[in-house]
Amino acid sequence: MSLRSDSKGSPSRRHVLAGLGAAACTAGPSAAWAAPTDQPVILTIGGLVAPEAPRRLTLSAIEALGTVGFTTRTPWYADASRFDGIRLDRLTELVGARGTALRVEALNDYAADIPIADLAELRPILATRRNGLPMPVSDKGPLFVVYPFDDLPQARHHAMFARSVWQVRRIDVH
Repeated sequence: MSLRSDSKGSPSRRHVLAGLGAAACTAGPSAAWAAPTDQPVILTIGGLVAPEAPRRLTLSAIEALGTVGFTTRTPWYADASRFDGIRLDRLTELVGARGTALRVEALNDYAADIPIADLAELRPILATRRNGLPMPVSDKGPLFVVYPFDDLPQARHHAMFARSVWQVRRIDVH
């Protein structure tokens, strides 16, 4: 599916909703966030979001919101990897985040706080794919917060590594 972009290169809200299907659009905004019954929910977004919380998303619903990618080296893989996913600043915009930080929780209950103010500058993504393939739970998937470490020397720091939550299951805006 192709999505049109706004002047910032991000899919416009109208085109994102159109890309999610006519049935979702005609049923209202909350239907666009509803998980298809034939796919597992892999992410719940709650907290200070508008108009409704929590949002429950499948892999295909996340990817339909528009993805970007980059290649970077990380402390967790021997070689550079290509990561694709939705930018976290874009995701917070789409859910109407009204807080100052994201609490990102993993399947194993590890959690990290990411200041919303840092999202535009540091450009982390919620990666859904590594080297073109969906990431299994056994390899940090299905969702992994990744920073473009090679592009931003300030991101190659212990604090940013700690914010790189893998096996993400929930994001709460607070």
